[in-house]
Amino acid sequence: MEIGLLLAGVLLPLALVHGWGEIWPAWVPLLAGRPIPRPLLLVPGFGLGAGIVAYFGMGLTQLVSGSVSQFSDTFLWLAMSAYCVLGLGLVVASSDYHLRTRVACGACGR
Repeated sequence: MEIGLLLAGVLLPLALVHGWGEIWPAWVPLLAGRPIPRPLLLVPGFGLGAGIVAYFGMGLTQLVSGSVSQFSDTFLWLAMSAYCVLGLGLVVASSDYHLRTRVACGACGR
């Protein structure tokens, strides 16, 4: 979970919105200059985004239902809401990446 959150919070969003998310950067040995396979970013982008929203959304649902925790309600509302926004942002960035990098339609050219 921690590695997924680190990946989802730093490297993955940057790769989804910057140009180096389409071509391997020069600092990556053996792969520099080659195209990045779309599923390499889309699968974790959609998967982690949806997973984060589901996990922390469930936490918010438990908080609304009045479950007791060792942390203050204010802290939990802020932390869980921020993670939900992160997850939604990943889903939106993945959707944008999908639209930007898809192959043009043979029939209509879009």
